[in-house]
Amino acid sequence: MPSVYSTTSSSSSIYEDLGLNTTESVKDAASQVKDQTLTQEDFLMLLTTQLQAQDPTNPADNTELVSQMSQLSMVESLNSINTSMDGIIEQVKSSSALNATSLIGTYVYTDSNKGFFDGSNTLSWAIDAGDETYYDLELTIKDASSGEVVYRDSADALTSEIKFAWPGIYSPDGPVETPSTGGGEGDTSTGDEVAAADGTDTGTDTGTDTGTGDEVADGDEGTTDPDTPQYQLCAAGKYVLEVTGKNAAGETIRLPVKSLGLVTSVTLGNTTSDTMLSIYGAGEISFEDAKKVTI
Repeated sequence: MPSVYSTTSSSSSIYEDLGLNTTESVKDAASQVKDQTLTQEDFLMLLTTQLQAQDPTNPADNTELVSQMSQLSMVESLNSINTSMDGIIEQVKSSSALNATSLIGTYVYTDSNKGFFDGSNTLSWAIDAGDETYYDLELTIKDASSGEVVYRDSADALTSEIKFAWPGIYSPDGPVETPSTGGGEGDTSTGDEVAAADGTDTGTDTGTDTGTGDEVADGDEGTTDPDTPQYQLCAAGKYVLEVTGKNAAGETIRLPVKSLGLVTSVTLGNTTSDTMLSIYGAGEISFEDAKKVTI
């Protein structure tokens, strides 16, 4: 007579009595083997078991055995190569990180003639004439946004590369020159006249200063030293440098110009191309494209 199961029996015991697996038992078995992988030792054990259990009247083919052994050797070699490559990659990452971080606080070449002026610190560019010599050079600095010319300069000749530093002075008509202090060529005034201008002029070229020291000091209050040039600095922002010169054939050529950027921080990546350098006021460039400036 067939057995009758009580309604109080668990479903798992019913399945076990029938020789069936429940969902819980399947999950438990899967969790035990999901992380297991076959190793070279496992393949050798399988091969040995195959040889032990082969039919004596129909043994395994020697060529097939050699092929299987070769495949095992190849798998072992690939695993060794993968391990070595992982080590090399880690060394490259460490080396790239060290090289990249060593650039913090130094200047690198950017890929643009546009640089950032912060309102006080000098902005620098590299002007590269290559192997040729250029003459009658004209340097023009413009506001990157408006295109307004804010500074001009010139040079007689240029060969190879030079660094040009601009302190941010607004001078669209050329470099600011220090005023003449007098006494030079073309100055007909005498020393007595200059002295008289500081005190009380007696009205004669050879007169003496009758003013006292205190009076001279009072007269100098609120005055500006004529020997000190008055500068006007440009506003903080981005500026471009354009340089033209004439080659040996008399042709006007625009010379290559690259701004020099200060590295402020580094974002590390998996490769040198993924590692980014943060340039002060100019965004980021790839470490792979960066070249340290030697000044």
